[in-house]
Amino acid sequence: MVGNKSDYKKAAKEIWTLLINSQNEDGGFPPYPGFITISGTIATTDFVSLLFRPPDIKGIIKNSKVADRVCEKAKVFILRKQWLDGGFVPDGDVYGIKEVSFVESTANSIVALLTYLRQKTNSEDQYIIKLSIIYGIKYLLEKRDEKREMWPTYETAKREDSNFRFFPFILALRSLVLFVDLYKELNFSKFVDKNFINNIIGVIKSGTWKIEKELSDKKVLPFSLSSPEKHSLVNTISAIEVLLSIVKSKEININPIDKIKKSIQDEISFILENAQLPEDHMDDDVILLNIPGYPSQYTATYRADMAISYVFSNILKDLKYIYEEENLRNQKLVEIKNYVENVLNEEIKKMEENSQYWVEERRVGRFVPATSSTCLLLATIKNYMSWEGDKTNGKQNS
Repeated sequence: MVGNKSDYKKAAKEIWTLLINSQNEDGGFPPYPGFITISGTIATTDFVSLLFRPPDIKGIIKNSKVADRVCEKAKVFILRKQWLDGGFVPDGDVYGIKEVSFVESTANSIVALLTYLRQKTNSEDQYIIKLSIIYGIKYLLEKRDEKREMWPTYETAKREDSNFRFFPFILALRSLVLFVDLYKELNFSKFVDKNFINNIIGVIKSGTWKIEKELSDKKVLPFSLSSPEKHSLVNTISAIEVLLSIVKSKEININPIDKIKKSIQDEISFILENAQLPEDHMDDDVILLNIPGYPSQYTATYRADMAISYVFSNILKDLKYIYEEENLRNQKLVEIKNYVENVLNEEIKKMEENSQYWVEERRVGRFVPATSSTCLLLATIKNYMSWEGDKTNGKQNS
């Protein structure tokens, strides 16, 4: 390991400072600081869900008051982005659309609000937040296309395969899994009955087997149903994270679980074999738009290396759920750990050269600072440091 604990901690604090200094007065975060400066729903939800998911960022920055204040403002911003149909609009992220709910922004908002409630169990507005989450869940259940077992990008999108993209599909599943896992802990029983939960579990199981079939057939997920030849490592690694959360869930009980574990194992090996990417590698996901007053398409960009290192940093502590055989588990631990460390050390080198360093994404032919990718880097550092701490204390993979 080139970097040491103090290097990572210093980097984390610098990134945290950059991020919170970019927060706008309305509580949101700009998707691309200095390029697109208005607050974005997805950028803001990524900030909350990535950095306050256990182990949350407070364990590194040691300033709970600042973290609480920043998170509180972000929560208020997110709640204001819920539309009349229960979904959340992608304001600031996709051309500033304010009157059409998107599956991405809805799923991300549900995860962010659940993440907020986990650390703010006595929040004065928890009733409002829970209602907001329920309305968001109902939006997802209502807008799902049962024939394709997926979601269109937004409700009024034409029911064509090009509008059924895997990224929002995976995000929607992730939000539903988290809700099912937390609804007892967060006391949602006053808002929903068992039939509602069983309906969600049915949707999750259907989506699980759809992902498993896609991965077993092709090894890598495409961007949409209409482009099976266009592969996305970001969709694939994100699917691994969701499948693992389903394997770990005490509420979902997927069977045969060994088939899902085998799919996760195969995909981890595939990613490790194909993840040595140039830093400018982007997953460019084209979103077709049929909304009056807006261009006909929007290209979302994702940094594959940041997504992979983030998910791998989460997987480190959960290898016992994936590999039963100890030698294989230890082998994969080394490979995954090396990948995460290599990414972190490369980023730390850049930070040493530039104290105002942001992870960048390519937008309209040039690289610009990106909030979501920078949050992924900071979340990877906090996850890795937490795993290192647990390993030192003898808590890992027991």
